[in-house]
Amino acid sequence: MVNLMLENMDGLIQLSLGSNRFNGTVSESLSGLSKLRLLDVTANSFIGTLTEHHFANLTNLLYMDLSCNSLQLNVTKDWVPSFHADTILMCSYTISPDFLAWLKTQTLLACLYPSNARIFGNVPTWFWNLLSNSLALLNLSHNNLTGILPTFRNSVLEVIDLCGPHSLIRSHC
Repeated sequence: MVNLMLENMDGLIQLSLGSNRFNGTVSESLSGLSKLRLLDVTANSFIGTLTEHHFANLTNLLYMDLSCNSLQLNVTKDWVPSFHADTILMCSYTISPDFLAWLKTQTLLACLYPSNARIFGNVPTWFWNLLSNSLALLNLSHNNLTGILPTFRNSVLEVIDLCGPHSLIRSHC
């Protein structure tokens, strides 16, 4: 069991731990890595809950992959992250219902993959505005989402995956 402690590593710009057999929790000391640009802990056995405290000072974070762990992201509805990522990958992850709200602040987002993340409910209208900005890749598959898809005009979107066994999103004609 590893408790991912990251104290006294404030010069770190890339943390790549992906596709190993690490397990344990991720300490809130992650927030001390203010120069961190890339965070990849995908495909390990990390457990626990990540909150806004874990990301408090990560102002330079551009790439985040938290996929395929037993982690939960639990943030408040009014959370405004200090970072502006271009890639957020959270496949097979547990995300709080307020997950989508903080994405409004991600103005550089080009790739968003929260597939199989136990997200449920109606997709807010504002969410589709992300598609007309910089978002090129979107995978919301294997969640339990509802709503109406907008007409995609003037979008840089290259890939969109909304399929899943319980998909209730329907096209708006």
